[in-house]
Amino acid sequence: MRMRQRIALVLALLFLVAGGALFVFGRGLWLPLLMRITGERTVADVLAKIGPAARAQLRPSFAHAGVAYPPRELALLVFKRERRVAVWARDAGAWRFIRAYPVFAASGHAGPKLREGDYQVPEGLYRFAWLNPNSS
Repeated sequence: MRMRQRIALVLALLFLVAGGALFVFGRGLWLPLLMRITGERTVADVLAKIGPAARAQLRPSFAHAGVAYPPRELALLVFKRERRVAVWARDAGAWRFIRAYPVFAASGHAGPKLREGDYQVPEGLYRFAWLNPNSS
């Protein structure tokens, strides 16, 4: 391989690595700019885009569990060590298991969140207060 080809290959690899690092770790830099260009999404935008497919996928699981869809109450139980999210729901009676989903990627390790920025998933009970439609 000639010297110019080697230099071009090394530069291309460096560009790919730098681009990947910017995409993963520089989200705080490029995502606000992207939101300005494309416009922020609303909850209605997200529901229009993914709602029909999500409802079609979830309805059979709710029917099998004997819970109306959408349910009156919904609980997501996250099992960090098992890397699994379990969906439970109820209308008026007892809680019923709907289905479980595997977690394929997670940051941190099993254990409690100790401080902001430690990449740990917080443990405890939380209520969903709102949906951030611009979250990645």
